[in-house]
Amino acid sequence: SAPLPKIPPLCCTWLDVDDLELARQSTLIEAEMYSKLERTEFLDCAWSKPKLKYRAPNVILEIMHFNKISSFIAFEIVKYETLAKRIIAMEKVINVMSHLFVLNNFNTLMSFLAGINCVAVYRLQQTKNGISKKSVSILSRISTLMSNRSNFKALRQTHDDSPPPKLPFLGMHLSD
Repeated sequence: SAPLPKIPPLCCTWLDVDDLELARQSTLIEAEMYSKLERTEFLDCAWSKPKLKYRAPNVILEIMHFNKISSFIAFEIVKYETLAKRIIAMEKVINVMSHLFVLNNFNTLMSFLAGINCVAVYRLQQTKNGISKKSVSILSRISTLMSNRSNFKALRQTHDDSPPPKLPFLGMHLSD
């Protein structure tokens, strides 16, 4: 049976929501979107050609969703004026990423990583220097896993070794 959701009070921000619950809800949303993908949408790179985009509506929605999440993550880290709050936000993102990994949600995991690797966040050296050693280690392991080196070799192996259910990183398959 599914675990009961951990619902925060109504007057909260995403920082107040339990990390695992954020990962679980993100995974449910991602799974729903993945379930709508049709094999025919992957033919002829239709999602990338203006005249053929109508053939890949769900792939396009997935791409848009990925981009919205990565933009949200970047914004939620850089929006804070104080270093302490940016550190809290980055730690939160990394903690949620660790749960996404355990849930085998590689697509949302990559969108979170894209948000952290966005130029606006990437240049926040003091923020990165302020996160815990545990978070640094988690981020390093996830970055290595999700690297596009050798055509996503580490990610492909991890994906193959992971038990179902799993949500693959769509971008890896779109580039095949």
